[in-house]
Amino acid sequence: TLPSGTMPGTYVVTYTAIVNDLASGFVRNTVVATGDDAPTCQGSCQTETIVTEPLPAIISYGKTAVLPVGRTQVVAGDVIAYPLTTTVAAAPTSGVLTLTDTLGAGLTFGTVTSAGAYTCTGTQPLVCTLPAGTTPGVYEVSYTATVNARASGVVRNAVVGTSDDNPVCATDCDVETPVASPTILVNKSANPASGTVVQPGQVITYVLSVEVGQAATRAAMTLVDTPGQGLTLGATPAGCAYNGTTMTCTLPAGTAVGTHTFTYTATVAASANGRVSNVVVANNGDPTGDPPTCQSCSTEHQVNLPEIRLSKSAGAREVKVGDLVRYTLTVENVGSSDLVNGRIIDTPPAGFSYVVGSLVGGDADQMATVSGNQPIRIEGVDVRAGETATLVYVMRVGAGVRPGTHVNQAQVRSITDEPVSNVATAEVTLTADALIDDSLLMGTVFNDRDGDG
Repeated sequence: TLPSGTMPGTYVVTYTAIVNDLASGFVRNTVVATGDDAPTCQGSCQTETIVTEPLPAIISYGKTAVLPVGRTQVVAGDVIAYPLTTTVAAAPTSGVLTLTDTLGAGLTFGTVTSAGAYTCTGTQPLVCTLPAGTTPGVYEVSYTATVNARASGVVRNAVVGTSDDNPVCATDCDVETPVASPTILVNKSANPASGTVVQPGQVITYVLSVEVGQAATRAAMTLVDTPGQGLTLGATPAGCAYNGTTMTCTLPAGTAVGTHTFTYTATVAASANGRVSNVVVANNGDPTGDPPTCQSCSTEHQVNLPEIRLSKSAGAREVKVGDLVRYTLTVENVGSSDLVNGRIIDTPPAGFSYVVGSLVGGDADQMATVSGNQPIRIEGVDVRAGETATLVYVMRVGAGVRPGTHVNQAQVRSITDEPVSNVATAEVTLTADALIDDSLLMGTVFNDRDGDG
């Protein structure tokens, strides 16, 4: 209303109205003026506005992969950054936008480095959401993943967007990153080490090792191991097969980055002479990859019997029945080959017996044991080349031993029972005991039958 007495002039009033949900087709607005001055409508006193459907939000999304600086391929251990980008245009979102990102084989989820307006949960898959009503703009979330030891060929990562606004993939939503070819390093080792001296009967432990680098193997690879003459193989390790001449070990396709080993033993045969050798050849089944690199693929050992100088001494020259006699064996290795698991065959005189538990072993590992009595077998004697071992034990002179000289002899033998030393002897003399051997006991024996003394 304008009050009575309003001066001549132009007067404007402005207001707003909201188009509600009932509007359809067009909306109309009319003004009517009344008053004693008979106002008239000049121009338009009624408006009509066409009602149109509101524009929906237009949503597109995509992803990229950011590799380490200067790299076009990745290797195990590399970290890849994955930015996910959503563009909202035309209108705010009418519902929640969900991006579901799934890591392929060979990738391990790291961390969300920048969530922005998103809310993210989970790791495999990673689920990130934008709320309903998100205004037009560009929104980014970024996370990392590590190339793991199982990666081979390519690593893949895919994102899928869902929403009431029907988002579309505008750029790349399935990213593939090439993985570098694997590197393969083969090595063969032995214990005792290659180049050292062994003896017949000794056991050599061999280790075949394959170091896979950069990526998992793309094809199966084989190791063909050929033991030389004079070696007898022990148990075949898992993943290997022996045909009587060669042993073939297989690493399957997809073998992860890391070091993989096959361990087995071989015994030096009694017939081995001079040297024993062992060779392995590696074959890569991937025709597009680099051939394996062999760091050390052969071993060789010199085969020699140990040379032992044995001496034996007794702790007393004269003994009596019932005496305990200490014997000392001195084992001197004067050759170039270690004595390993050797044995001493010690033959005592008749009537002399070993005192159980009396052996004191002074060899390399002090693990010698005794068995038997006639002869005595001292097993597990170890003496390195150039070294000397001393073993001491005790024997008891039995009641049936007669006076005279009694000789004890011993010899060292290899693990294959080959003599490797001289025959060493020690002698003691049993003297007669005048109170026992040369005395006569006289007297009367009284039988007290009635017990009265």
